Amino acid sequence: MILTEDIELEFVPIFIAEKLKELGFDEPCFGYYKHPNNQFAIIVDGHNNVGVKRNSEFGKACSAPLWQQVFRWFRDKHGYHGSVDSVDKIAEWKIVSIHLEKAIRSSSIHAYDDAQLVCVEKLIEIIENNKKSL
Repeated sequence: MILTEDIELEFVPIFIAEKLKELGFDEPCFGYYKHPNNQFAIIVDGHNNVGVKRNSEFGKACSAPLWQQVFRWFRDKHGYHGSVDSVDKIAEWKIVSIHLEKAIRSSSIHAYDDAQLVCVEKLIEIIENNKKSL
């Protein structure tokens, strides 16, 4: 297993990954969080090639999706398009319901990474609320 801190920023943090797993995220990922210490790792096979696994293959461990995988999953599986834009060091997130043609927009946030996190947290909240109302 290859452990690296540099590439870890490309993946959602553990607390988001765990929420996504609870919501049914089961897409192939090449990063994961080990159980029980939640240490980030890259999946490699016996020949040092990068591999992929789904949450359903991990048991207690949790896949670590890339940010763009998460945004694609919300769009394709749930009909919500989340995006983050940054102009002059000010970032803003936006969510559009594809089915309802309804936009939810945030106030400005100073860091792109923070806006990305807030956007995904809001998408999770929307899906959780939708499941409760069923």
